[in-house]
Amino acid sequence: MYWRFVCVIFLFCGLSACGGSGGGGGNSTSLNQPSVPGLADLWEGKAEFVEDGVQFGSSFGMHFTSSVWSEGVLYSYFINTSKTGSLFLSSTYLAQSTDGINFSNYGSVLEARPPIERIASFPSVWIEDGTWYMVVEGSPASFAPGLGGIYLATSSDGLTWGPHATPILVPSADWERVNIGTPTIFRDNGKWYVFYHGYDGSRLNVGFASGDDLFALQYGNEHRPVLEIGTDWDSGTIGKRSIIKQDDWYYMVYEGSTPAPAGKDFGFAHWSSGLARSRDLVTWEKYSGNPIFPQTVRGFGYDGPEFIRTPDNILNIYFRNTSGTTSRARLQAK
Repeated sequence: MYWRFVCVIFLFCGLSACGGSGGGGGNSTSLNQPSVPGLADLWEGKAEFVEDGVQFGSSFGMHFTSSVWSEGVLYSYFINTSKTGSLFLSSTYLAQSTDGINFSNYGSVLEARPPIERIASFPSVWIEDGTWYMVVEGSPASFAPGLGGIYLATSSDGLTWGPHATPILVPSADWERVNIGTPTIFRDNGKWYVFYHGYDGSRLNVGFASGDDLFALQYGNEHRPVLEIGTDWDSGTIGKRSIIKQDDWYYMVYEGSTPAPAGKDFGFAHWSSGLARSRDLVTWEKYSGNPIFPQTVRGFGYDGPEFIRTPDNILNIYFRNTSGTTSRARLQAK
């Protein structure tokens, strides 16, 4: 994320991987499981997300994941920041797990290099008919406003990825004039959707584009945001998100923050995550119990959320904790 990558590179000296949020996603499931609570139960006050105190991938800085299951293995793609000379680069790495608890670091799968020269991360992944699709936020070496966009990479095995040289989306409206990023790829009823943040220099809102072809997407909602900042905990930022479908509803978990304090960056804001739901992927209703996690006193944390259903059939939200690595909260009946 252009704005966050700039303000958090100082963390590099303290973490093996650092950065902002990147697109969440993964393949949709119906999640119609009578034996465990669903998100409709949460909306009705019958369930809640509860942290279990477990941390994941701390030894290699796994955070801001986009995860998909394939043949019993959870592929969790995450962001990793490195330094070459005076230049900080943000790339995409992969961790794998069979239980959603114990992760091994596979290493880099998409490096920041031409044509995506400085940022090639904040990934979101989908598998369709044997092909793996990854959308990432991409940036040239310069961070000049309006440069960069959302790029597509494809793979046959989730390990070796081929990035396409031309972005599939670029900033083209006033509300996104500085930067677009943290993409989320989603497929429903034979149509592709790519949700993303748009940054105008002070605020971040969420829009989307959709279509039958990822190289010919059309902007939705007349190219206006579909989820906008609020007046309280998410009054400055709505960024990285994850979307699933359950019954007749689409559910989104998203990160949010207060505005950056005067003279400071978003690293000094208060961060957390919340939920929204929609019948049509266009009109979204925010959950009245937001935020679902505590707000940070200052700085990043409780952000970068990702829906993951683990082998025990529990729906989880994996998120970046205040230590900069990954924790989770589990959906439980009250």
